[in-house]
Amino acid sequence: MAAGPAGGSAAEAYRPNRYVSLPAELDPATYDASPEKRRAEAERLAIRARLKRQYQLQLNDPHRPAVIEDPALIRWAYARTQNVYPTFRPTPKTSFLGVVSAVGPILFWIYVFKADRDRKEKLIQEGYLPDNKGFSWQPPTEKQFEMPCSDGRKPPQCVQYQSATLRKISEHLAKEPGSLFKNKVQSWHRHMSSELREGDGMGPTAQLVPNHRIWMAQE
Repeated sequence: MAAGPAGGSAAEAYRPNRYVSLPAELDPATYDASPEKRRAEAERLAIRARLKRQYQLQLNDPHRPAVIEDPALIRWAYARTQNVYPTFRPTPKTSFLGVVSAVGPILFWIYVFKADRDRKEKLIQEGYLPDNKGFSWQPPTEKQFEMPCSDGRKPPQCVQYQSATLRKISEHLAKEPGSLFKNKVQSWHRHMSSELREGDGMGPTAQLVPNHRIWMAQE
């Protein structure tokens, strides 16, 4: 018998690599198994023998059906699809899919809520939505020009400015960038105040209210 390398036999020098696993005959764990491992191995061998016997009985039956079901295959499919948790073995693929399934919906809803919040914040900055202070500007409509004024004062002196100038200014403001809306409304308010003061000659104070009416009160 050829002598092995110095310091041990050929079996001891044999090591598994990434391409070939270690044979059971050369694995020390095969001979140094614990009682629990031996008991589990005996149970597996008994189950395998029972399933093989069931398949052989179906195969050798003279009155067997056209399709013979393999009990071992049925048991394997059940363990893969129905009884997953006791027979599950984590792999990189299943771990990655689990992380994606757990974190993916959270990241998706974070993106949805953040996008909606940024959109509303942009509309608030442009003046299309009211902010915490309640400021909002929208171009007046034809119906708002025709609505009667009422501010609860006795006697109220309400003026609705329905000239073409006001309509033209409204259309011009609607085309301006949203960040300039507030400044445009303030300048429009000053222009209307001076124009009404010169036209009526009664020293009024004009105020722009949220429904785009201008009510007049004597000083």
